[in-house]
Amino acid sequence: RRMERRASASPTHRQQRKSDMSIVPFTYNNAFTEEVKLPERHFELFGRFLRIQQRYAADGKGGSALGFGKSAYNAAFVLSALLESNADIVEGKRVVELGCGPGLVAIAAALAKASRVLATDGDAEVLNLAAENFAANLNEEEAKAVAVAEFLWGDEEQRRALHGPFDVVLAADVAAVPYEEAYEALVQSLLSLVSPEGHVYLAYQRRHASEDAFFERLRLAFKEVEDLGREALHEDFRDSPISVFRCSRPSTSFVLEEAAPREFIREATEINNCTLLTAFKDRVDGGKALPEAFAARGVTEGDDAPGPDENAVDDFAEEDWK
Repeated sequence: RRMERRASASPTHRQQRKSDMSIVPFTYNNAFTEEVKLPERHFELFGRFLRIQQRYAADGKGGSALGFGKSAYNAAFVLSALLESNADIVEGKRVVELGCGPGLVAIAAALAKASRVLATDGDAEVLNLAAENFAANLNEEEAKAVAVAEFLWGDEEQRRALHGPFDVVLAADVAAVPYEEAYEALVQSLLSLVSPEGHVYLAYQRRHASEDAFFERLRLAFKEVEDLGREALHEDFRDSPISVFRCSRPSTSFVLEEAAPREFIREATEINNCTLLTAFKDRVDGGKALPEAFAARGVTEGDDAPGPDENAVDDFAEEDWK
């Protein structure tokens, strides 16, 4: 009898399960999978199915010495997709990438027919990973145009060894709070590596208010810093916090320290941080309470315009780097 009941119930049960199923469209902007932690990520670009090996480790730095360099982040894909839809950005040009990570953007530049692509990173292990991905995803002829070089931002000897300047400088997710101490060196590196008529293309995902200090430096150093807008992004990321900027070099030489005093940059950053904290406070218990982490910035209950705490430290949580 139990068998009879099961048999009679089975078609109805299967029909119910079938009706509960739905088709979920694929998106690169997947909020339910921590794709940077996977052994590899897959991308379809230039009519190719790319398999990018990753080496993420839960060590507080994502598995790399300098921090979070062994995964292909979404900003790298957005910049790569921009090169796919606008190959003329790099076609026939000498290209250098700063902070290449596992090499996705450099691969895209090679597939867009750049005459030369130099992928740089400050971590030798990251460069080895990028070289593995070049070999796995580029044919022999395409791979001839790509090379790797160790470059730690601000290292003049390493910079000279790159034999710049370059027509195009590419960078994705380099303006990020883990690298905050190197912002000045990063901007100076971007400026020194791009040719007078060339451009810097920078893909950026906003995660922290302290990153505003980088853009203050960037806008002081370059003649123009243009946000390419949402339509320039891959369709999966037009509603995301990712942007792509194109920077044009000034016609005259520029020394960042003279044009951007450290006090000015710090003041601008403090203003932006205060704005962020005030806005956040208004959303927490009607402005009556603040998370413990924000209290460390010198913010107290009832403050309308909190002042910066000179001794406070902005802690960076690994889970924010997604």
